[in-house]
Amino acid sequence: MEINIENINLKDRLKDINIEIPIGKTTGIIGNNGSGKTSLLEVLSLNIKTPGNITIKGKQLEKNKIGYLSQDIDTNFKKDTVISELQNVLEENNYPKTKQEKRKKDVLTMVNLTNYENRKINTLSNSEKKLLKIACVLIHNPKILILDEPFECLDNNEINNILKIIRLLKYRYKKTIIIASNQTDLLHKLSDKIIVMDKGKVIKEGDKYSVFEKDNLTKIGIDIPKVIKFSDTVKSKKKINLGYRDEINDLIKDIYRFIK
Repeated sequence: MEINIENINLKDRLKDINIEIPIGKTTGIIGNNGSGKTSLLEVLSLNIKTPGNITIKGKQLEKNKIGYLSQDIDTNFKKDTVISELQNVLEENNYPKTKQEKRKKDVLTMVNLTNYENRKINTLSNSEKKLLKIACVLIHNPKILILDEPFECLDNNEINNILKIIRLLKYRYKKTIIIASNQTDLLHKLSDKIIVMDKGKVIKEGDKYSVFEKDNLTKIGIDIPKVIKFSDTVKSKKKINLGYRDEINDLIKDIYRFIK
């Protein structure tokens, strides 16, 4: 089952977009700057109206089922403090009042912002603002998460925490997750499907292994994931066909097994 995106066009930004997003899976969208990634996410989040159709199970996609993380760190905050911002999102999405207090505490714990309730948003660091924005995306428990560059401004520990959250949402709660990022190593770890964009068009799509196989996407400014490069190097120089894995450590283990 998929979200069907048909005949989407946005003047000078998107051209004839026809794709399917698998439900309950993670889809990564990659492309160089200006490729149309952010524009596509804005359309999918229903923040921009365009000709064409976006349907799920044959019905038009509804905005209250979507959690959207924009790329800009300082936009979309409507309140002064962390807790009031979260409260506002809950109220906008008609989240049950009896569950609101627990939900706020749970989400702040999830993104490691416990005890930040009364902090003024304008006193937060860029990484703290990013984590708050992620909390705002998660707090009303949307079925579809649309994340534009979720790893920017975060350190390695914060990134690893966000990776854990995304995996939890996917595997335990069966969320549909769409992530646009230039960090192909992270997208490769997370995604089931990869969509490649360039100059407002989808130029390639497929599973996270076949998209990068036998294709030099670096010509359009896209980095090949290190784990793919490693496997291809071993195959070309050592004549060992390891196939592809999600982690380089797994490939190294495969080499030892092969040698033995």
